[in-house]
Amino acid sequence: MAYSGDIVGLDCELVEAVNSLGKASGKFNINIPARVSLIDFSYNTLYDTYVQPPEYANIVTDRSLSNREVRASDLELGEELSVVQEEVKKFIQGKIVVGTDVQRSLTALGVEHPAGDIRDIREYFEYKHPDASTSLKDLAWRELHVTHPDLDSNSLDDVRLVMRLYRMNQNQMHEFAIEQEQE
Repeated sequence: MAYSGDIVGLDCELVEAVNSLGKASGKFNINIPARVSLIDFSYNTLYDTYVQPPEYANIVTDRSLSNREVRASDLELGEELSVVQEEVKKFIQGKIVVGTDVQRSLTALGVEHPAGDIRDIREYFEYKHPDASTSLKDLAWRELHVTHPDLDSNSLDDVRLVMRLYRMNQNQMHEFAIEQEQE
């Protein structure tokens, strides 16, 4: 079992972009990180930043920014992706990473992490309640009896909520992760 100092929460807000490399990469629309937030087990902020779109993702579609906390101006003032990658690697190295769609976030960031050190709230609750919604808003209400407004939330609120869900289910999620590794 991991100690509290060995656990970090990750939320990565992704936005859709048009890949200017087009046919060369095989992907036209891609997800890129727009904001990255990391917290510790006690909900303290370790890292929180907006991310500049990489040069090959020079057009962020309006649709991907609607109903979100991220504005195009935030991205322009954000950190370069290479800087964010190094910071995230530094904070998660040797740690259990808790979040929703963690692997998707790490892939978008271009950061690798051992699968056995990932605790994905969405995967766990899909296993626990296969017929129920696993949106963060629904999980907040069903598991914590709190409302989580989609439009008023931000990356730090989301990751703190995820950490609350994890802390309530830490032992079960650890067992679930071991079962997943053995499959």
